[in-house]
Amino acid sequence: MAEQTKRFYPAFLDLEGRSVVVIGPGRRAERKARQLAGYGASVVLITPEPSISILQSQVEGLLDVESRAYVRGDLEGATLVFCDDTDAETRGAVAAEARGVGCLTNITGDASLTSFLAPSIIHREPLQIAVSTGGVVPQLAKHLRRTLAEQFGEEWAAYSRLLAEVRGVAIERLTSTAAIDDVLEAVIVSDLLERVRLGDAPSATRVFEEFAPAEEGVIS
Repeated sequence: MAEQTKRFYPAFLDLEGRSVVVIGPGRRAERKARQLAGYGASVVLITPEPSISILQSQVEGLLDVESRAYVRGDLEGATLVFCDDTDAETRGAVAAEARGVGCLTNITGDASLTSFLAPSIIHREPLQIAVSTGGVVPQLAKHLRRTLAEQFGEEWAAYSRLLAEVRGVAIERLTSTAAIDDVLEAVIVSDLLERVRLGDAPSATRVFEEFAPAEEGVIS
């Protein structure tokens, strides 16, 4: 019976401008480096045989590539490190340096050296849904991601953006936090999602006025 030895606290990190190091050969490490760059991180990919496409990403200024193996000192100033190297000695050295410099580590295939997990994510910006099994059964997390991706279709992106805009209007027009919460909760339990799914694209102001309280406290 599988037994989880660690409990990981889930969090969404602001990586804008932060140094992140990705170590390892192959497409998986390159894919992770590109993904992190998309979150605004300052990414360094250390890989012995970079592909032409990842080198092109470096030319475009998206990330930096070091065409070599990891050496001690590579984690200086880093916030996170992802190590996808299969060599046990390299994984141990990366984890040891990370502890010394206060860098969080994700070591593929070795939970004992890992201090954070990268969950399976469904992107419906600004909505993101993250799934993790604490590293115990990653295949289950991937299966759940696929299942949830079907449940939360692309309309959820437009819907969540609209809700964010409605919240902005509510903050401008209402004088109490309770009133803002009441409006957003009323909108969320309404049929707005189905309307968006069917192609309706109401303005945030229109949605707000549909659900705003007809009483004092609304700023016109």
